[in-house]
Amino acid sequence: MDMSKFTSLAQQTLSQASSLARSMDHAELAPIHLLVVLLGDETGTPRSIIKRAGGNSSRIVELATAQLNRMPTVTGTQPQMSQAVMDILTDSLAFAKAMGDSYATIEHLLLALFKSTSDAKDCIALGGVTTDNIEQSIELIRKESGVTNVINENDDAQL
Repeated sequence: MDMSKFTSLAQQTLSQASSLARSMDHAELAPIHLLVVLLGDETGTPRSIIKRAGGNSSRIVELATAQLNRMPTVTGTQPQMSQAVMDILTDSLAFAKAMGDSYATIEHLLLALFKSTSDAKDCIALGGVTTDNIEQSIELIRKESGVTNVINENDDAQL
């Protein structure tokens, strides 16, 4: 996986999710770790997307945190990236490309989480978000911010 194809904020999110998995003594970095980190900033873009999509971010975080607390723990090992997270990263890159972006952002990660088959998707759905609503919400936020695509740092349009 070429991590240079992700924005620095998306890379930071992945790093924080790995740190969360490690701090909780989880053997794997799972999609639910990504979701908790993405929604951890109460003023962040992922929460804005969820709100605009008609969802309840606080409820989603509550459900995701409960799921994290039910995961088995191990000691003395570094968490490995699960196949589900690898698939989400691959899907994020595909969504970025389909949207005309050169880099995958946290918005692409959130969309890939929602479209995955995982506990994270279940938490998002239980929080009141639908596929159509999340896609429309991302589109609206991009339009309002003036960003039409995410390209290299030498260009003006960046998320």
